[in-house]
Amino acid sequence: MGAYVWHPVIGNAKETDYNLDDCEMDNSYRFIFQEKSNQLNLDKGVKVCEANKGAFEEFIFKDKNNTGFTFNKEKGTIKFANQDQYSSYTVVVNGDKLVLTSQNNNPAAFVRPVKYYFKGVKAQ
Repeated sequence: MGAYVWHPVIGNAKETDYNLDDCEMDNSYRFIFQEKSNQLNLDKGVKVCEANKGAFEEFIFKDKNNTGFTFNKEKGTIKFANQDQYSSYTVVVNGDKLVLTSQNNNPAAFVRPVKYYFKGVKAQ
């Protein structure tokens, strides 16, 4: 994941796919893996997300340009720093394609998983 800069792409148009807002289409994301602290950086594109738009950007970054995360390689999951204890994302990487699927393990929550799709471009 760290070898690519990830750009959001439209998924397969299934019910669980995240519908990208125009303001998110020109964003790019970079995973940085470090021994003590992993980080995901957001490079915002030209289009600015307004209120109630850019949900992925808002949920993950909370008005910042980066966020920390832990990566469990054995389970294939990412937990971002600002998530509650029940939330995480499964990670599937196939070459230059990345799919993050939100999951919530709180039995009291009725949250359906959402899939986010990305295409990688080799980092320079």
